[in-house]
Amino acid sequence: MNLLGSITTREDDGYNAIEITFSDSSQRRPVRMADNYDFGVAALGSCGALFASQIQSDANIRHQTTTSTLFYKPFEAWAHNSEWTMSLPKGDSVECVAVGDHWCAASTSSGFVRCFRSSGLQLTPMLSPGPVVAMAASGSSLVVVYHKGSPMSPAQGGTQQLGFVLYDVDTNPSNPLSCVGLVPRETTRGNLPLAGTDNLLEWIGFDEMQR
Repeated sequence: MNLLGSITTREDDGYNAIEITFSDSSQRRPVRMADNYDFGVAALGSCGALFASQIQSDANIRHQTTTSTLFYKPFEAWAHNSEWTMSLPKGDSVECVAVGDHWCAASTSSGFVRCFRSSGLQLTPMLSPGPVVAMAASGSSLVVVYHKGSPMSPAQGGTQQLGFVLYDVDTNPSNPLSCVGLVPRETTRGNLPLAGTDNLLEWIGFDEMQR
């Protein structure tokens, strides 16, 4: 859920159904579709939504999977059948996803951050700066929050050692197949300290008024 709307999933007559609802219902009607991959994470952007299934190895889970699948649903199709799917290499699982303008991103358990154009064209994969905690996107900006080290002990203040990296994912929305900007550019990085023994990162995002 964000200011644009929300994504919900439910079991409906034996299959999983996904519904995307928008805060401004006068601009876009709700989107309903079947979930054929048992998606575990999703992100909503102004131009589309990204969904990802995650590898499940628990014997109690009904549908176990050994591959992780990405599915991108554009809201304004640039071509016929502009939705796309991609399966990651076996054993590599999606952990976090984010959606910007005409692009999307996913961090994976193998330590990569993968960015894609809305067309499905993958940019050069980046090594994540550390174990990813969360990601957020807006416009051409992608922020990745990661663990820089183990949390300090209560005697040391109990502070989590989190860092962030901000990337510029340059895109050319007029040409979804353009090869311009195939390498996301790092613009800044820093620390994101959380003080206190019960500290939690509850939200990460962009202040649209400052963009």
